[in-house]
Amino acid sequence: MKDRVPTVELRRRLGVEGVVEVMRCDRLLWFGHVERKEVDDWVSACMHLEVAGSRGRVRPMMIWSAQLDGDMRERGLRPEMAKDRDEWRCGIMGNMSDPHKRGNKRR
Repeated sequence: MKDRVPTVELRRRLGVEGVVEVMRCDRLLWFGHVERKEVDDWVSACMHLEVAGSRGRVRPMMIWSAQLDGDMRERGLRPEMAKDRDEWRCGIMGNMSDPHKRGNKRR
């Protein structure tokens, strides 16, 4: 605290990612999981679900698909890449020495 080291620098030194980056990776991993599901699976059906009603006079919430589009654009990913699990994970987390290795590299 006395050194006044910025949070970004502390995360870099400790090798910890920020909340935004962790959420981005999790969102992309979940999308890949859902994309590999069967078309008639109930999880896949939820991707295109429209919720009836309105929120009133507040700022519109960012919809999940718009956020996901931005995440994919930032990483240079396309939805059809999600069909190949290894390619998708490498696109999200970077090149891993063994793409079949289980576990979480980023946390």
